[in-house]
Formats: sequence, structure tokens, C-alpha cells
Amino acid sequence: MHYNFRVRPFFDSGGGAATCAAAIDCFCRLSRFASSSSSSSSSSSSYGSAYAEHAHGAVVSLLLHCNDDGGAVRTSSRRGLADVVRVLCSSSSSSSDIEAVTRQLETAEEDPKATPFDYERLLRNMSGCPELAGLFPSYVECASSYLRSQSPRVRASAVLLLSALVRHMDDGAGGAGCAEVDGERLCRELAALLDSDRSMPVQEAATRHVGGIFVRLQKGLRSAAAVAAAPE
Repeated sequence: MHYNFRVRPFFDSGGGAATCAAAIDCFCRLSRFASSSSSSSSSSSSYGSAYAEHAHGAVVSLLLHCNDDGGAVRTSSRRGLADVVRVLCSSSSSSSDIEAVTRQLETAEEDPKATPFDYERLLRNMSGCPELAGLFPSYVECASSYLRSQSPRVRASAVLLLSALVRHMDDGAGGAGCAEVDGERLCRELAALLDSDRSMPVQEAATRHVGGIFVRLQKGLRSAAAVAAAPE
């Protein structure tokens, strides 16, 4: 698995589009070995499990790069995420749920004008895969770190992805997912972004979505407080 350790940091290293695209393409191609190992020897199966663990950590970066301006990075991210989803969801998700996710990614790549990326629809499709839906709160924590990215496009995409994640968690299971997020910290980070980021795409995304994120996170904080105060 040392290839995964070596390749993954180049997703967001700032080394340029060619480096990022090559790293994503290489990492996601390894998913084909992980997929084929599920029915092979025990050593191959252990590789598949180890790859899945690393792949979960790469999902947010791939999601953000799905909304790149275009070119090789966006293409590699959309095709690569489709391959990764097939590996991550192969154990318990139905083939129709997996197909809904991969079809959207592959269809979006066929349309060169398909930006901004439709995170809302993709997350609805991903929610049918329990291996992914259960990790939405951790995806929020990871996506928030990209609010400090050097790339304005990535910062704007992080706002869009956070909005979609928080909305989905608030709508499902009575908003329980939002209670798992450090809402106070995230609200502070979004407020700072809205106040100080001078990038037009970031300002546009923040102006349209930060208010809704605040409302949903505050509701999650109230739910968490109510649960904590309830008698056992």
C-alpha cells in the first residue's frame, strides 16, 4: 500500500494541474486491483480492505475536484470517484444504488458544461450506499479544512459541498447527523470566510449558502444539547 501513501498527498499539493490529475488517476486506477481482490486470495482481500480505508480519506478531495474549472483534473476526479465508489460500496449496497452514483459521475463528464457540479443530487444518490452515508459527518469535518485552500475554486466548491452535506444530514434521521458535527467551529470558519475572502466565486458561494448552513447547524446544536440534558 506504499503507493497509496506516496500518491495521495499530490491531490492537493499545489504542484499544478498535471501533477494533481496524474496522482488522482494513479490512485483511482489502483481501485481496479482492490475490486478484483474481493473474490481472490486472503492476501489480495487484505489489499482491498486497506485500499478502501485509504479511499474513504480521499472521497472529499475527489468530490471537490469534480467541480474544477475543467481539464484533466476534473476528468480524472469524476471518472476516478466512480471507480472508488464501486470499491467502497461493493459489500452491502445494491447494484442499482451504486449505478445511480457512477452514472451521474460518468454522465456529468460527458457534458463539458456540467459545472457547477450537482452535489445535492450526488449526495442523494450516495445516501443509498450505507458505506458512504454513515460517513457524511466526517466528510463535513474534512471539507471544512478546504476552506483554507490556496485555490479559490476549491474554497468555493468546499462551501457548495458543505451546504449539500449539511442539508442532507438535516433532512435525514431528524437532523441527527448535524448533531455529530462541531457546528460552532464550522460556523466561525464560515463567518471568517464570508468576512475576509475577496475571491468573487467564494463570495458568491458563501453569500448563497452560508445562511442556510448556519440555520441547520444551529438546529443540530440544539438537538445535541437537548439529548445531553435529557434524563437517562
